[in-house]
Amino acid sequence: MFTYLPLDLTPGSQEIRFLNLLPASSFDAAIHCTIFNGSLQAPPHYEALSYVWGTESDKSKICLMYDAAQSNAASKADVENHITRTGTGLNFEVTPNLASALRHIRHDNLSRTLWIDAICINQVDANEKSHQVAQMRQVYLSAQGVIMWLGPELSSSSSLAIKFLRSVRMGEDGQSQYLYQEADSPAWFACDDLFLKRPYWGRSWILQEVLHNRPVTVHVGNNVLDIDEFFRLFKKYFTFRKVLSSLSMSGLSTEEQRRLSKEPEKLNKVLANDQWFRASGTTESMPDALVYMRPLFQDPEYLPRLGYLLYTFRDQGATIPKDKIYSLYGIAKQEYDIEINYNEDPVKGATLTTRDLYMRTTRQLLANVLVVLLWIESPQRKIASGLDGTNLPSWVPDFMTEQHLSARCLYTKSTLFCASRDPNGMWKGPSADKENDLKSSGIFTIRGVRVGRIENTRDVHATRKWSEDKAAQGWDKLRLFWYEPIRHLNGMDTAISNEAVPESDVSSATFENTSWGPCKAERGDIIVVAAGSNIPLVLRKEGEGFLFVGGCWLVKSQINLSALLEPEKSSKQEGFDEIMYGSIAKEIGKTCVVEEFELY
Repeated sequence: MFTYLPLDLTPGSQEIRFLNLLPASSFDAAIHCTIFNGSLQAPPHYEALSYVWGTESDKSKICLMYDAAQSNAASKADVENHITRTGTGLNFEVTPNLASALRHIRHDNLSRTLWIDAICINQVDANEKSHQVAQMRQVYLSAQGVIMWLGPELSSSSSLAIKFLRSVRMGEDGQSQYLYQEADSPAWFACDDLFLKRPYWGRSWILQEVLHNRPVTVHVGNNVLDIDEFFRLFKKYFTFRKVLSSLSMSGLSTEEQRRLSKEPEKLNKVLANDQWFRASGTTESMPDALVYMRPLFQDPEYLPRLGYLLYTFRDQGATIPKDKIYSLYGIAKQEYDIEINYNEDPVKGATLTTRDLYMRTTRQLLANVLVVLLWIESPQRKIASGLDGTNLPSWVPDFMTEQHLSARCLYTKSTLFCASRDPNGMWKGPSADKENDLKSSGIFTIRGVRVGRIENTRDVHATRKWSEDKAAQGWDKLRLFWYEPIRHLNGMDTAISNEAVPESDVSSATFENTSWGPCKAERGDIIVVAAGSNIPLVLRKEGEGFLFVGGCWLVKSQINLSALLEPEKSSKQEGFDEIMYGSIAKEIGKTCVVEEFELY
């Protein structure tokens, strides 16, 4: 097996390893590489590889030795012994996808100097990995270029997609009848595979690797494209993919879909609800995000905020949960103290668990904006206390989980409301955590006013296709609820009148005339307007404290969702309860008091 020479891991050191991919005249020839230690302060001419590791099973073997300039007797002895035993020099394992990438980008007669994380970082050394990941951003910024490896050719599908999109001509209105006619053709399915289905697009690390001002070439099988041309092809594809996706969810016949695709005004009316929830709650596809954001990063000074990145790219995958934060931290504005530490073994030094990383990061984010709590709700997570030291506290997002469409809408549209608006200073300070951000107690404290208690719930679907299903399940599920308005004063809850849609009128209850909120809200949960939150929050009593359940909208009569998409029409709507616009502040000290709620 291969033995690494150690790197200088002292703070401030920029030592890394580089890889020479040796040439071969045959595509199927064994892969031979040399490796050497170097520094980002005076790097060689190299390219960085952006790829997905892929399956860990059925690994391929390559021959890896230290460069002659850096003699490593132990490594050479290992290789010589391996050759003696096996008759080959193949002493280092890589995933099949990486092996395929190396074969496709290998030159016939020239070596190619690369940086590849799986080879250049000793993946079993947590301390080295922590040190090297902290330099990841600089690795890509210092490279002469980046190779974006999307994967091998799949039955010539990528070649078909590229040829097809190159042939498409866009009209002045951005429409193309030809694409609609090809929606169910092999060419269209090939486009889906190229831009949506390849595992590469699910990676969190793509952003660090592609969002910069260095040249990028896209490799898919034997196809090689400049990233600008690749983006142009994607824009053609995505213009129509969004429309066809909405049409496919509409429940309309194929003929009706084709007819509506030619009449945008009628299409928008038919898909009004679907369009609203998609526009408000869905995240961008990764290629679409890269198209939008890469021009911004041509300015070396541009750095988005970490909170924006964590929310926008929540659905991106990571094999290691810590990478959901680490993969984005390197391209974010450096306003938080994020420790990069992969070590979870006390014997090997200071440790940092995923729970502690998520909790510390969340505390810092919440110190700026309480709306971060709206990232938490997920059908994949249990609402539970974190006081046992193992579970994530209920107030900490699990960045490895996905959110329902409704939860995303509550976040993206929260700025339309001002539930904790306080022109007269009745709140006497925003919500503030009493715990030191480095403690691991699992408690976060908010200040707020109780305004209601949930009495009953009902599940419906947000989009047209499933609106009449008996069992509401899936990513577009909404939980309607009926609640009893209450005020808390002198240690007691007092019920007040409720003008919302009555529970008895269940047949007419929809998300446009009934309050709705967390997909796991239950009878007995309380509704709180918290200082610093634009919308009310749902909490559940747990011992002496509370569990965070999610955000909600309080609706008393018909509202117009479509109008909320248009800034000029998105001002105060009569259908929402006045609490959504800050009316509770007028009652503080009269019918209710501000309480402290400890979230576990």
